[in-house]
Amino acid sequence: MKSKYLGILLLIISGFVLASLIIYNIQVKGLISELMINSGGSCLIKGVCVHERSLLPLYIGSISFGILLITGLFLIFYEKPREEVMQEGMQKKKIQIPENLDGEEKKIIEILNSKEGSVYQSDLIKETSYSKVKITRILDKLEQKKLIDRKRRGMTNIIVLK
Repeated sequence: MKSKYLGILLLIISGFVLASLIIYNIQVKGLISELMINSGGSCLIKGVCVHERSLLPLYIGSISFGILLITGLFLIFYEKPREEVMQEGMQKKKIQIPENLDGEEKKIIEILNSKEGSVYQSDLIKETSYSKVKITRILDKLEQKKLIDRKRRGMTNIIVLK
């Protein structure tokens, strides 16, 4: 989700770059026209045409605008599938449920086993109907017992069986 906000920010910045290019181009054309009128119709200053001098900033600005626009659109519309993100570097595991766990801890381990060893913490909340606080406390206990690992992924955690 953060990449979408960054993409929108880049699109806004590219809009400012485009507006700056347009304003720059209008001002330079006006100055060149004024210079040509004052110099009797010649655009040469010290043997170099003023029109050629004014193009470099436009090229640089246009390239910057294009890069910002393409990058912004890419960040807005490209999203890794959730399963692909979750399975990056994760092994599919199942463990035997220890007898010393209480009912809530067993339920979490069963869900992890059914999901092949990894699940988003937010999905655990949905599946168990437990509160965020309760899930966090259960996961703390399971982590202390060295049955799971929590790995940060964006705004949530992925819970992985050890």
